[in-house]
Amino acid sequence: MDNPQPDSDPDSLTFPLGPVSPGLLVGALLGAFAVTFAGAALLEPLIVWFNFSDWMLAPALNQLLNLLVTAMPAVFLYLVILPQVPHLNSGMQIPSRSEDWFRILSFSLLGIGLVLLADFVTSGFGTSTNSALAVPYGGMEGQVEELRQYQQGHGGAPLPAHYASFFGLNELVLSAILVLGSPLIEEYICRGVFLPLFHGFFDGRLTSFGAYARPFNCLFSVVLSALLFALPHAEAVFSQFLFGLIVGWLYLRSGNIWSSVLVHVMNNALVAVVYFA
Repeated sequence: MDNPQPDSDPDSLTFPLGPVSPGLLVGALLGAFAVTFAGAALLEPLIVWFNFSDWMLAPALNQLLNLLVTAMPAVFLYLVILPQVPHLNSGMQIPSRSEDWFRILSFSLLGIGLVLLADFVTSGFGTSTNSALAVPYGGMEGQVEELRQYQQGHGGAPLPAHYASFFGLNELVLSAILVLGSPLIEEYICRGVFLPLFHGFFDGRLTSFGAYARPFNCLFSVVLSALLFALPHAEAVFSQFLFGLIVGWLYLRSGNIWSSVLVHVMNNALVAVVYFA
């Protein structure tokens, strides 16, 4: 049986889920956190070793391990939670019609504009929506400084071929993680799964708001999914919370996760270009 698609009417911000029980929502949250912590604990010795290793490929391998930890709750949600909520993936379908892609692209361009505007505004308060997304590059800072010291000590001489090739490979791997890996996994977890779960949980439980029950349902769902996205980014919780609000709103308005994925990809691509320029 075909899954019904979300209503494209922007005044009808809903997902075809039906009620989500407290047990299912709590189980999804606790299970995702438990799998994440278990994966982190299991891989922690390797991650720490790569953090302090002088090996040329250590930064890339370190970030691949971190990406693996991030992917573990996504696998849990896909295997355990998704089968229990038949229509949870209705907003994750890859569109087949050109008009659907045009709608997604339009919302994506609007979203990246809002992200850049938020970055401009928050930069005046000592934070930035974009700068926090460069966190996965923390392992590169030491090598960048080492490269500068090498060139200064050798009169600006070119890097040895083997050093330059390893540095380039690290750049390639880290860019792929930042631009493709992280957006796909994080959007699947926060917007693809938990935002609709929050929406389904609040459905029918906000009757005291009367005619405003649906808007408040959407508001609470977006805010909670944004918090879920921001909390792991301890270095910049506020800016990541703003980013989560923007892409969560986009998901609701477009009815398809690919609009928020494209915004996330474009934003991280800008970060990668600025970082390596």
